This record gives sequence, C-alpha cells and structure tokens, in this order.
Amino acid sequence: ETQDGNTIGILLTAPDGTKYSSGIALPILDGRTRQVVVNNPQAGAWLLEARGVRGLAALPNVSLPTSGAAAPGPVDGTITQKLFTLDPVQDVRGHPAQAQIENALKNRQMDTFADGMFHPDDAVTREDFARILVLNTPLRQSLGSSPRFADVSGDLAAIAEAVTANGSTTRDFNYAPSGMMSATGNTFNPSGRVSRLAIAVALVRALGLDAEAQALSGQPVTISYQGQTLVVADNANIPSELRGYVQIALNKGILQASVTQQQGPLTARVDADNSTTRAILAYALDSFRQRFVAGN
Repeated sequence: ETQDGNTIGILLTAPDGTKYSSGIALPILDGRTRQVVVNNPQAGAWLLEARGVRGLAALPNVSLPTSGAAAPGPVDGTITQKLFTLDPVQDVRGHPAQAQIENALKNRQMDTFADGMFHPDDAVTREDFARILVLNTPLRQSLGSSPRFADVSGDLAAIAEAVTANGSTTRDFNYAPSGMMSATGNTFNPSGRVSRLAIAVALVRALGLDAEAQALSGQPVTISYQGQTLVVADNANIPSELRGYVQIALNKGILQASVTQQQGPLTARVDADNSTTRAILAYALDSFRQRFVAGN
C-alpha cells in the first residue's frame, strides 16, 4: 500500500483447492485494505497469498502487469474468526428435521417462540407463512390505493397485500406471475392452514421459476429413487396447472416425497394437500436458501 494506492490482492486456497479472492476495489486508489470473507470454512491447512494486481498497466509505477505488480514492503494482516453457536432448543433435539431446523434458526430464517421452544410439529398458518416470506424471499412492496383485505390490519395488511400481488417477488421482472400466496376476494384468512402445495408454489415463484413451472403444467409429477423414475401415487390429487411447481420443488429439494413398498412395486407420495408443519417449513427454507444463493 502506497500513496499511489493499494495494488495488493489476497488469495485464499482451502484444503480442497477451492480459491477465495479479495478482488481489487475500483477505483483502485480508494481501496487501502483488502479482505476475504469465508462462511463455514473447511477444517485443515489453508494457503494465504498476497499477490500483486494483474493487468493494470495504466497505474503509476506499474510494470510487468501480466506477472502481478505491487509496491515492495510488508503486508500486515489480521485473521478474525466468528463462531456462531446455537443454544439447545429442547423440543428440537432428536427430531428428524433437527439439522434443518437448526440451520433455519442459525440463518435467522425462523425463530423460536417466547417459551424458548420451536414447536416443530405445529401447523403453519397463513399469517405465519406470509411473515416468513417477508424474511426469506425477495419480496416486492405492493400497496394499493385502499386496503385489499378486510380481515387483517396493521403491518399484516401490507404484508398480505405484498405476498398476494402479481409479481410479488423481485425475480419476476414483468410483474406477470401470480403472487406467492393466493387469496379470494377481500379475505386473506390469516388463521387458515398452509398446504405443502402452497409451500411449493410460493418458493418456486420466489426463485423466479414461474415460467418453468408453467411449462410443466399437466405433466405427471415424478421422482427418481434407486435408479427408477416413479410417478407419485397421488398425482391426480395435485391440480394439473400446479404440478410443475411441485415437480420443481421436488427437484430442488424444497419438498420431499415418501417412498414405501408393501408386497409390490415402490409407491411414492408427495402429499401436496397435507398441512405444513414448522419442521417441514424449516426444511423447505433451508433448501430454498441454498438454491437462491446459488442462483437456482
């Protein structure tokens, strides 16, 4: 680092060879420091390199840009580790979805109740789900000239209108797809139940995959299991126009199908009309987060 700017870049190499770079700030003269942030770093020996920036021949006193250039001198650095620990949640221990629930809590996608419990097997209401969509999806604010729903008030009125508006997610650039949640007339029904199908529709739309889901309309919903492609036994119970959302949700790990065998061929079910529990929602949100960050 000199009065002409900082032409140093940091390169980290993880034990498995994955590389993390600080990049070079633009304009370069304004960047006096460099940093690399690694979430959930691998255990083992890491390699840290301080390299000269490449390809910036126009900078003062820089030569041989293809090999990297930087002013001579020491490089001072600091390694900071932040460890996030989660206090034990009593009613989550031993639950089949414990790992996903803990991920949802650590990533602040969901929270415990005032009693310190998660209540994993409680049903999710429409109000619960709408508020969780606000926290976890790229929601576009949408307010009409007058309130749309007569059965909600306060902040929930604005939330309900946003999650039900056409193009409710910012990944829908043309405002065409229906909202992440549905509603009839001026009734939002905040205490109503949320089905697994509703979870699939909302989170697939939040990923910006509405067109892809629509393209699969009417197709049978299938899963891959032990090298076989199985049509789910309850395919007929899924509305034809919504089967694409269920298919994509299964493909992305947002929903899971159950597979059984009783003296005959394998049988798969998705139970799209079943009520969603908080544990199921935690699982769906954990998968959604990973897909969203990865760009679908």
